[in-house]
Amino acid sequence: MLRDLLKEGGLYTLASVLTSALSLLLIPLYTAYFSPSEFGILDIIAVYGGFFTAFVSLQLGQGLTRYVSDGTIDLTEKKIFASTAISFTVIIYLLFGTLVFFADTFFINIISSDVKIPENLFDLAILTVVLNGIFYIQGLYFRSIRKTKQFTLLSFIHALSNILLTLLFVIGLDYGLIGVYYAAIIVAPILLFIQMFLLRNEIKPLIGKRQLQLLLRFSIPLVPAGLSYWLLNYTDRIFINEYLDSAQLGIYGTGAKFSSVVTLIITGFSMAIGPILYEKHHLESSRVGLARIAKLYFSLGTFGVLIISAFSYETLVVFTNEQYYGAALIMPVLYVSVLFSGIMMFAPGLNLNNRTITIALVVVCSSLLNIGLNYLFIQESGMLGSALSTLISVAFNNIVLFVISNRYFKIELPYGRIAVGMILFLVLVCLGGYIVPLVFPDFWQTFFIKVLLVLVYAVILVKMGLFDLTDIKKLKTLVINDNKSKD
Repeated sequence: MLRDLLKEGGLYTLASVLTSALSLLLIPLYTAYFSPSEFGILDIIAVYGGFFTAFVSLQLGQGLTRYVSDGTIDLTEKKIFASTAISFTVIIYLLFGTLVFFADTFFINIISSDVKIPENLFDLAILTVVLNGIFYIQGLYFRSIRKTKQFTLLSFIHALSNILLTLLFVIGLDYGLIGVYYAAIIVAPILLFIQMFLLRNEIKPLIGKRQLQLLLRFSIPLVPAGLSYWLLNYTDRIFINEYLDSAQLGIYGTGAKFSSVVTLIITGFSMAIGPILYEKHHLESSRVGLARIAKLYFSLGTFGVLIISAFSYETLVVFTNEQYYGAALIMPVLYVSVLFSGIMMFAPGLNLNNRTITIALVVVCSSLLNIGLNYLFIQESGMLGSALSTLISVAFNNIVLFVISNRYFKIELPYGRIAVGMILFLVLVCLGGYIVPLVFPDFWQTFFIKVLLVLVYAVILVKMGLFDLTDIKKLKTLVINDNKSKD
């Protein structure tokens, strides 16, 4: 299991890092060519696009992963499951797109704030949601059958093509906001055709009645969870759009863009863990290997987040202009939120035991918490209050799910030392991201103190035994043993 995880997770992460690097190129473009209000329009459309995806997909992608990755199901049955999930998803996305197209004015009035979203822009955005939704579920099948290279390559081409065409339409042809969606609409159909060609012997246009029943039975309880995850992740944007304005939403969205780069890196290993654990969760080496990776995730993750959060302002100076420097206020909080969201990689117990209703209940509670906190905090603290609400809710959600999951798939970790390390990490984030820049206005003084804080934390990690090179050596030993057992 561990060898497969490191190999496939490494490929996913490499693709995510490359994609992240390319995505960073779009941030200077957006901030140079679009005002904060225009950026806010793009951001709120993306937010509600996520809502449509969470609802319309019926979470069939999770059902597809669950049954196609199951080692106890024969190959023919897996293909019927996949064909059913993909065919049914195509139908419901097309129905959804048609419905929203004819009722676009209704939806535009709902999601617009101080600046009304143009109708043609909204219609193109919905078409993009439909095309990318179909592309995504077919990509899930590549992941589920462990065709890692094909999935990574297609994902990278998707990102690169979108970026190049966005540059063409926005800069070269001066199409403005609409150029962003022109790029997506051109790229997605081409890659969909390539996916279908590669899967021509795997996927057929059919819907198996029994397979659809099983898929829906597994996936439907996850729809409230999917919608609640959407609320958990995007309540901040909704409240900013409603209570503040599109310009502040654009500034907030800029900070979120940088945190999404970290999300992509975390997602790399997360995408690999699911299918592999479904197949090999019964092996004791799976638990041992996952525990060691979780410990490394904490040490390397907190160390990396401390660096980028401490230098949030400097990042904005390099990649944006003065209109967006206010995002430095919320970027450290958003980075820490992303770090907490990664905990779910190490909590597979509920999914492995089909406890999807438990997941849904916890996420619903976390989403309600986020709504309540946003309502209280945003009126007093603006963007920062909204970001803190999201951090608290995300941390609550993922810690609770991890604790419950650990009852079904236990992994042994030094929880006491991790808790102490987390407290020290949060203190240093506050110092580097907020207090030091206020106390020491001189750039170079601030810079060297931030570097010192990072070095101090590195020493703390080593002294507390939270980062140990022997962990990496032990991981290597587990990989070797895994290879031998496989041979």
